[in-house]
Amino acid sequence: VFSHQSIHQLASVAVVEDDSSVVKKEASPTSEWVLPLFPIQQWFMQQQWADTHHWNQSALLQTRIGFDVSDLQAVAEGLMQAHPALRLSVGKSEDDWQTAYRSNFVADQVQHVELDDLSDEDFHQQMGLKMSQAQVGLSPQNGRIWQMVWLSRRTKPGRLFWTIHHLAVDSVSWRILLADLETLMTQGMLSQPLRLPSPSNDLLRVSEHYQQMTSKPDQVATLS
Repeated sequence: VFSHQSIHQLASVAVVEDDSSVVKKEASPTSEWVLPLFPIQQWFMQQQWADTHHWNQSALLQTRIGFDVSDLQAVAEGLMQAHPALRLSVGKSEDDWQTAYRSNFVADQVQHVELDDLSDEDFHQQMGLKMSQAQVGLSPQNGRIWQMVWLSRRTKPGRLFWTIHHLAVDSVSWRILLADLETLMTQGMLSQPLRLPSPSNDLLRVSEHYQQMTSKPDQVATLS
């Protein structure tokens, strides 16, 4: 697209691929995969920065009165099934870094803090403390790629803080995740089954594509 910037130019170089040549992998939403890191992830891990938890994106949302922690657990599970990046952990193999996509939660990844009897001022002070702790607690190497903290109040709306490491999210995918979070929470509020569109296996295909590209010097030269 960058080299051929018009439809006419693209048409002169585009080819039709035979779908039969594409190996389609099937994986259930709870499958565990091991993949090489994407190039940008590889670069990030090679920097060996201190306080890598600092690289995250976060949102603070208001929850309705009567929202229940079991609802939150179900919502989080639905998000993990639909988005494999939320199951990501990073590890070092003998040769290089790699990512593993887990099938379950890390302990305490979803936290519930009851703050019923606090004044508004004390509530916001505790909220700031818990948000900071959640961000510091991010650890991609230990599978803690995201954390949710729900601060509840019995007679007032609560707050839901969600923080995700940049290894798993960017500004585009963040919007998709927030939309899916809203969908699941609305379904729960209406006592409907929690359901998102079936997950695709695009992550596997994209990872393979990047590895093929980075193995070709001419492709690397074009990208750089």
